[in-house]
Amino acid sequence: MNTPLRSGFINPALACALGFLACSGATGVGAVWLQHQISVAANENKALEQRIAAVRRSSEQLSAEIAFESDTAALLQRNSQMKLGMVAPALDQQLTIAEDPIRHLSAKQGRELFRNSNEPFTGLRLALGH
Repeated sequence: MNTPLRSGFINPALACALGFLACSGATGVGAVWLQHQISVAANENKALEQRIAAVRRSSEQLSAEIAFESDTAALLQRNSQMKLGMVAPALDQQLTIAEDPIRHLSAKQGRELFRNSNEPFTGLRLALGH
């Protein structure tokens, strides 16, 4: 009597169960890793928010100090304390500029730059092969 040889090594139901366990285990590990990444990102966000709040507080404090120090009474007091002898400019020393001051100053600087050059521009000469 010949018995047929079985071609499979394990039972197909057992193989499916092991495959399901492996997939669910990988999914569980992935979920744990994802939760960890979310926790890390939340901690970094919290640290950044605290840093931003500290910078805002520092900026507000500095703005308040600047406002206090740039007050006219405070400036006059500093002037008298340090004996600087500074006075307000006279009206004939003041100049009102109607245009953008940055453009005005850059144009003025450009005029002075080109006015100070003694030699006229004759062109550009390149020496090649030396």
